[in-house]
Amino acid sequence: MILNIDANIENADWPKRTWNLPAYKSEEFYIELVLEHMTLAQFRKLPVYKFAVKNGLIKDDEWTGKEKGVSALDYRNKKKSKK
Repeated sequence: MILNIDANIENADWPKRTWNLPAYKSEEFYIELVLEHMTLAQFRKLPVYKFAVKNGLIKDDEWTGKEKGVSALDYRNKKKSKK
């Protein structure tokens, strides 16, 4: 049996839940993907992507965050405080 400690996104390591990348699908973002030798499909499988989707930074595979480098948790908390 293989144990995947990141199987549950809520238990993923903090860096895997923090969006410290350029805005999703921006030119800078694609440069980062190339530097990491990663495809967009591979990136979408990472905890950081899943957590950003779950918390509203990415919706319908488009960036909704106003800031780059914002934590998905901070973004979620900002949205809650505006209600």
